[in-house]
Amino acid sequence: MSIAIGLFLVIPGCLAVLVGWSSMRRLERLRNHRVAVWAAIVPLPEPAGEREGQGRTLLQYTLEDGRIVERPQPGSARRGATLEPGRTVLIWYDPADPEDVLVFGRYGRLTDWAFGIGGLLLVLSGIIVAAVAK
Repeated sequence: MSIAIGLFLVIPGCLAVLVGWSSMRRLERLRNHRVAVWAAIVPLPEPAGEREGQGRTLLQYTLEDGRIVERPQPGSARRGATLEPGRTVLIWYDPADPEDVLVFGRYGRLTDWAFGIGGLLLVLSGIIVAAVAK
């Protein structure tokens, strides 16, 4: 029974470590490409059925070849973290996939570390529980 509980802890722990690690690798990849541009925050027209003032915005930026890209900016779980229309923000983008952007100051590094450390703790506790099995 202890081995089953240990596996029950190890498998989600491995998944959490993988999620945190892959997100950290994506951030490093985008930051190391060093293609940084300024993006304007423009309001997204609100559909008729939605509440007014939800703060949905687009990132509008120009690529190195002169093309203009408009990408929806996903909302944040934090209330104060919404980007206000009319501001400009520094972003990094992948030249191979210009839709993949990283907004300066909105990395989510704490979340990535939390997934990694929490996953490692689950893996270690699962190994300990399985090793103590009699």
